Amino acid sequence: MNYKLSIVVPLIILTLSLGALFWMITGDGLNLDIDLKGGNQITAELDSPISKSKIEESLSDYSVNVRSSEGINKYTLFIEFDSEIETTEIIDALETDGYVFDAYSVQSVKPTLGKAFFQQSIFVLILAFVFMAITIFIIFRTPIISFYISLSPLFDIIEALAISQLLGMKLSLASFAALLMIIGYSVDDDVMITTRVVKGVGEIENRLKNSFKTSATTTIATIVSLISLYVLSLSPVITQIASILLIGLIVDFQNTWLFNVPLLRWYMESKEK
Repeated sequence: MNYKLSIVVPLIILTLSLGALFWMITGDGLNLDIDLKGGNQITAELDSPISKSKIEESLSDYSVNVRSSEGINKYTLFIEFDSEIETTEIIDALETDGYVFDAYSVQSVKPTLGKAFFQQSIFVLILAFVFMAITIFIIFRTPIISFYISLSPLFDIIEALAISQLLGMKLSLASFAALLMIIGYSVDDDVMITTRVVKGVGEIENRLKNSFKTSATTTIATIVSLISLYVLSLSPVITQIASILLIGLIVDFQNTWLFNVPLLRWYMESKEK
């Protein structure tokens, strides 16, 4: 049957995502934010935009990474640099060239602490996934169905991480929070679909059609909300979470309906026969 062929698409995307992560990890490593790798960051709130290239030119004697975000009527400038460089050196260099910030904050994380944060975040993510899988098994008491449901959030995490890294997004503690949210959202969607298909009445195809309406409606509504949050927010933490969640929701929808649902339908039809 044709619906069985749809599982090829998510498998191709998963393979490409795993390949991209392997290439990045064995190369320069993942693109980590300072809270996971250590370093200093100056965050300045501005009323008008400043050219990043001019800031980088003023700090050409230092190894810095300059980025910015734009809200409705405010701008935020981020200047990242190694922990060996004193913050006062960066501020003095900018003031020499006429860049004076009325409001700014400084974040400092030691490399050893950043490494510890990274390891603990990985552990928490794995632990959350394991407890999720156990809970799913307790609910459905069927190993094969529990396995199908657990695959979707696993695919989502791998693909969201790979795509965000390829897009130049830095992995941070906020990113890990978003990945944990993706697990919850994905499982919630898959449990709803599986419950209707396994315990519902009528033709399997009709049960899936009704589930699709609910799933599509909630996903679209959530995506619209996250886009609004991404555009309007000035907080870098909220922006990072919204970005990862947007990617996660998109890949989750295709993983659910092109992979999880066909496998579930295949299992139910085989069981009925």
